[in-house]
Amino acid sequence: MRKLFITLFVISGIVWLGGSVCRMVIGYDVYIPGTLEFKPAQTEAMRLHTVWMYALLGGWTGISFIAMLISGIVVFFIDNRRWKKQGWIVMCGILLALLAPGQIWKILADYRLWQLFDASTGMPLAPPQEVIDVFSKRVADVGASVINGLSLLIGLSVVIYLVVRPLTKPEERES
Repeated sequence: MRKLFITLFVISGIVWLGGSVCRMVIGYDVYIPGTLEFKPAQTEAMRLHTVWMYALLGGWTGISFIAMLISGIVVFFIDNRRWKKQGWIVMCGILLALLAPGQIWKILADYRLWQLFDASTGMPLAPPQEVIDVFSKRVADVGASVINGLSLLIGLSVVIYLVVRPLTKPEERES
């Protein structure tokens, strides 16, 4: 049972981290680099398609984060006897607890953007200008940008802790 939840944690963590990076690349592709001005060569249809891909990846990253969080909590409680010998489990648990509120806030903000599209076809359900406005506010929000950056750093820290396993007694490190 433990290995199943660890596998789910790792796979969903990979999808979440990779999806987050892809979302950043896709989200900022509609802008001139270094600004929040739209690229003049892009048509409205191109922008809407980019926003749809951004929203679609938001669903994948949101679901994978929830799966990672739930499986991480389960592993954290299953391995509660190992905490004293393997401090990296506690460190990963603390980082997940710090990560959860910001990510849940982002998921809720992304849901607003998701609602503006038909999930089966990807066609906008709202006027194009409203979709672009919601997207622009979502991408230009300083709080969301800070949470994105910190989330990636925390996610990479968890990966490093899983590999290096600091605060582990030397006799336990071989297992």
